[in-house]
Amino acid sequence: MKKLYTLILLSICTLVSINAIALTHYVSIGTNGTANGNYFSISTFTANIGDVVTWTLVDGVHDVTSTTIPSAAATFSSGSMITIGQQYSYTITAAGTYNYKSSLDAGMTASFTVGGMGITNPTESLNTS
Repeated sequence: MKKLYTLILLSICTLVSINAIALTHYVSIGTNGTANGNYFSISTFTANIGDVVTWTLVDGVHDVTSTTIPSAAATFSSGSMITIGQQYSYTITAAGTYNYKSSLDAGMTASFTVGGMGITNPTESLNTS
């Protein structure tokens, strides 16, 4: 019985330590004042399951809308972001490549790739009874 409790304790500690390494990836959205100058400050990056992506509007009027994502992931759409400093966040739940765009600006696209590391199911409660 003692071995079972030790195994459970080690499992819980592992899950807690994995949660501690979840990161937030910050992406600014704006314009540099030229025609076709709209941008996502980071056009591509790598993340892990459980990480959060937070987009912040720094200029103009934009949105963030998923175009192609892994089949196990939820789509995302910020709606129109019109106030400087406005943020939209998305928690990553599946490995794969996520492509997104600003549907308000033709050609304004970006992506991120997610590996299988990190929290295995960030929407599942880790509470035990």
